[in-house]
Amino acid sequence: MRRVRVGVLDVGSVAAKLEIIDVRGRKPPRSTSLARVPTRLAEGTSANGELDARCLRRLTAAVQQCVRIGSRHDVPMWVTYATAAVRDAANGRHARRLVEAETGLRLGFFTGEQEGRYTFRAAQRWLGGELTMVDIGGGTLEVASGHGPEPESVISAPLGAARLTRQFLRIDPPRGSQVRRLTEVVDGQLAELLRDVPAGQRQFAGAGKVLKLLAQLSNEDAAREDLLLLDDLRDCIPRLSTLDRAGRCALPGVPRARADRILAGAITAEALMRRLGTDQLRICPWGLREGVALREHARHRTGR
Repeated sequence: MRRVRVGVLDVGSVAAKLEIIDVRGRKPPRSTSLARVPTRLAEGTSANGELDARCLRRLTAAVQQCVRIGSRHDVPMWVTYATAAVRDAANGRHARRLVEAETGLRLGFFTGEQEGRYTFRAAQRWLGGELTMVDIGGGTLEVASGHGPEPESVISAPLGAARLTRQFLRIDPPRGSQVRRLTEVVDGQLAELLRDVPAGQRQFAGAGKVLKLLAQLSNEDAAREDLLLLDDLRDCIPRLSTLDRAGRCALPGVPRARADRILAGAITAEALMRRLGTDQLRICPWGLREGVALREHARHRTGR
């Protein structure tokens, strides 16, 4: 069976991530190369959701660099998409046209529900069995549940960590009243959103960088950084809420691009876990990009 090489380009609020994947027949897709170029879109997004000029330059430069890397690896087929940072931006259409004009690549968009479905597919392939998967991104969060490779229910909501930070935590360090208001809003919205999530799931998985970073920060046992524990997370939130951006950047493993949003991410993760009735999340190393690769593998295998 002929090998097909696919470049999967994920343009997010922190970075443009290119994964070069070889697909061959019924064999699992194999990643041959991974590149990551910073975009830092959240830093240049105004309160009304518009990407500023410097932000747009970083965006196009990041995509251009990924295209050059793909060319060096003889990538003939591209799957390119932008997440909520571009999709939901006030000038997102302009950003998309600018990227296409400068790079030749047309950025696609997935809906929040589609992102949840692809990420669930990746988590289910990694962990197997009955599963509820949660992913806190920059602009949205997704919760997907199911027994097999496709989820039976998917919820997507505009409760991403970067979006919530812009809306509620505008002062650095945030005031106690801002933190309490954010906590109330997130908890209230999740109470409504999660009413129909199937109860009694056997395992809960967390996908994405926010949850992975929280597991590293809150778990003192380095050997168990693949678990995010609710009690440890609750102990971590008061400390994060008192730190300014410089203090959060000084924490082990916290990159500059995620220092602003980590508190909002922690508050949202705590509410999610509590409302789902789980005291731990198993951190899955696979996410949206791998889910898209699995989709391409399925298409190639079936010829569709």
